[in-house]
Formats: sequence, structure tokens, C-alpha cells
Amino acid sequence: MCIKSADAMKQRQAAKSLYLRLGSKNGIKELSTRLYAAHVSNKQIGHMFEHVAREPFIERVTNFFVAHSGGEGTYQGRSMAQVHEQLGISYSDFLSAGGDVQTVMKGLGHGDEEIQEAVCFLVSFVPQVVKSQIEEQQDLTQVGGA
Repeated sequence: MCIKSADAMKQRQAAKSLYLRLGSKNGIKELSTRLYAAHVSNKQIGHMFEHVAREPFIERVTNFFVAHSGGEGTYQGRSMAQVHEQLGISYSDFLSAGGDVQTVMKGLGHGDEEIQEAVCFLVSFVPQVVKSQIEEQQDLTQVGGA
């Protein structure tokens, strides 16, 4: 889905950035706030957030999305690989977190195009984030495909 839609996503981004379509920094902060709550309550990945402070998570995720969605500034935080390196994230965990992203974005009233762009962006980080090979690799089309 992501590769097939790359041209359409570029055109949408050129017409109006994902940053603006997500509601600028305030909208992205609300997305980050709800995403934290979704991840914490997620039965599969919630344990990974036992020692993750709410406010710093929200700030870092907001800044990350702002910088990478067409907003002002640059992201100064740790890389995706550094943030996730000790977690042993499996493909199944990644898909579960991606489901949270989709659910939160739908709950905020974002359309399929915005969800697709956000998910495709996040899918590009699979090689940096997914490190556990315990489970058989699943088809990433469940959260947007590569």
C-alpha cells in the first residue's frame, strides 16, 4: 500500500502538509497524548511503558511528528533505533502499536489519507525498531504494508 501510494502521498503533502492536516502542533500533541494512553492500556505492549513517563513521551513524540510531517524545526531527540533498542520489539508488537496509531487517529477524526501517510512513515522504521525474531514475521499490510 505504501509503495503504490507514494506518488499520491507526495502530491497531498505538496498541496497541504500532513503537519497542517493533523492540526499543527496542538493537534499532534493531542494525538501523542492519546497515543500514550492507548499504548499504556494495550495488553500486548503496555508492559513496555511501565517506566515511561507520560509528559516526556508526549513531548518527544510530538516533536518527532512535527519535524517529520512538514512542521517547523528539527527533531533533536534520540533516534528510533536508540529509543527502542532495549525493548525486544517483535513484528507483532509493532503491528499492535500501529493499530493504536490508527485507532487514535480515527478517534480524532483523521481520514484514511492522513492515517495512511502516518502509518507508512512509521513502517519505514521497521528495520530500526523491530529486533525480536521470536515470532514468525507477519505481513505488514495489517498496518499499512511496506
